[in-house]
Amino acid sequence: MFLPVVSLMVIFGDAGCSPRPCLEDQTKCENNYVYQCIGEVWNQMQDCSGLECVMINNVATCVPPDGGTSDGGGTQDGTDPTCSSDVCASPVNIATTTTLKTIGCKADMTPSPIASGVYTITSVATPTFSPIAGTYTGPQDVVVSTVTPGATLHCTDYGMDPTCSHTVCPSPVHIVETKTLKAIGCKTDLNPSNIASGEYIIH
Repeated sequence: MFLPVVSLMVIFGDAGCSPRPCLEDQTKCENNYVYQCIGEVWNQMQDCSGLECVMINNVATCVPPDGGTSDGGGTQDGTDPTCSSDVCASPVNIATTTTLKTIGCKADMTPSPIASGVYTITSVATPTFSPIAGTYTGPQDVVVSTVTPGATLHCTDYGMDPTCSHTVCPSPVHIVETKTLKAIGCKTDLNPSNIASGEYIIH
């Protein structure tokens, strides 16, 4: 007795359907851009130029390009920082009354809460001398400066402590013989600085 050979073809799934290209609000990194799924279509949302696109908790985001880690981003203009903000200097130099805000970021962790603090500056920063005081074999041109914007610097080179009514420091102060240079910083809306003093010994 002869039995017919029957070939069976099994089709799994619906041949008339195709998978969705993406899920709504899903994000991804591609070519250092952040993409977001909107209406089942990938849309380019952010250029991570100068940064690195990484996935944090399944969400694409731009972070500093040092392995996705940062000591923190910070602002000094009152705005809230993000992981794309400038990385904080160490230390942060604050010369005028400032609201400092910082955030900590790491590629495999959720960004930290924002820390905020107001630094109220009431006095001009103490002046500095360059080159520093010391012993030299010839005349020196000394630049007197302060980090406080808009401050005026007043100098003496004969031992007396300067005040805000003394002569404004020339730039530079030319020292040709052994002298003690003293300087004070003044600004109308701030208290005067501490007096900076340095002895320049000229041989």
